[in-house]
Amino acid sequence: MHRGDDDLVWHHAAHPPHFVEQRASKFALATSVRSHDSHDRNASSHPEMSHVGSHQPHLLRKYVAMPVQVTVVDHPVAQEALTNLRDQNTSNQIFRAEMRRLSLVVVTEATRRIPTSARRVTTPLATTDGVQLASRPVLVPILRAGLGMLPAAMELLPDADIAVVGVQRDEETHAPSEYVAKLPTNLRGRTCVVLDPMLATGGSLAHGCKILVDRGASDTIFIACVLAAPEGIKHLESTGMNLHIITASIDSHLNERAFIVPGLGDAGDRQFGPPN
Repeated sequence: MHRGDDDLVWHHAAHPPHFVEQRASKFALATSVRSHDSHDRNASSHPEMSHVGSHQPHLLRKYVAMPVQVTVVDHPVAQEALTNLRDQNTSNQIFRAEMRRLSLVVVTEATRRIPTSARRVTTPLATTDGVQLASRPVLVPILRAGLGMLPAAMELLPDADIAVVGVQRDEETHAPSEYVAKLPTNLRGRTCVVLDPMLATGGSLAHGCKILVDRGASDTIFIACVLAAPEGIKHLESTGMNLHIITASIDSHLNERAFIVPGLGDAGDRQFGPPN
């Protein structure tokens, strides 16, 4: 890959998480790589048919194992913002500001391949060709931590539809459970950008993305996050969904409480205060 192709990021396609992290730390230039296990998995996968939600029994979804892409954003502004988010002495006010700042960079990268159509405009001097977004994207913050990324995403995509998915994790079993889902009935042909700062176990994100797939989302679902754990990436790979994760860092591991290490703590609590 030439340096001018994609200087902002490192690209990785469907590697075991430890290998993704190794490649990300080793190369300063963007590099596209793909693992043999994901290739074999795609070649040997068998489609399964299932309904796209009980509300639309006439729509069928074919599930075919897809490689999960991971993009680690390599930008000094993003890394400074992330450092401030990690600092335990950062106040809630500054934490929210830095979350917005980092989200601008991450969501910009997440929408790099959003479909566009041609548009001709007249400047004060001449007529020229430009582009416009081909359709309204759908922003999907995962409550409640994902709300902190929403202002930046709305600033970048002011015409986007806003969907809301609430998924909470059981503190004992770490299993996800859905408590709210407000989103369009049919997402076929729509670009969906999921906002969730922390990809830890991957259970909540997988649950949220499954809701989108069940509503007809057929294109790549983009996941914009601040931090990712190798365990979470591996879990999303196991779902077979067509996902592209964009993150500012792949951290070391999860601790016994399923918190990302070194991480930044509880992103929801640090933005909005503890729930109780």
